[in-house]
Amino acid sequence: MTILKCIKCSSIFEPFPPNHKCPNCGGPLEYQIDYESLKKKAFHGKFNFWRYRKFLPETRNMATLGEGGTPLHKAERLA
Repeated sequence: MTILKCIKCSSIFEPFPPNHKCPNCGGPLEYQIDYESLKKKAFHGKFNFWRYRKFLPETRNMATLGEGGTPLHKAERLA
């Protein structure tokens, strides 16, 4: 689970819609992620950027052009 927490007043907000400023005191907001719950989850799906979305703030509109998962090739003749 991810939350937004104010650095100044410790108010807690939902991560969506994203915001950078606390509506209560004007302080900066930072994302706080429950890493223990993430450790228990496995990564599934294609090898691309969105495979790791559990580590990212909540996203409702995912746009992709099929990027990611670029294979590595050994270069035999590099100087």
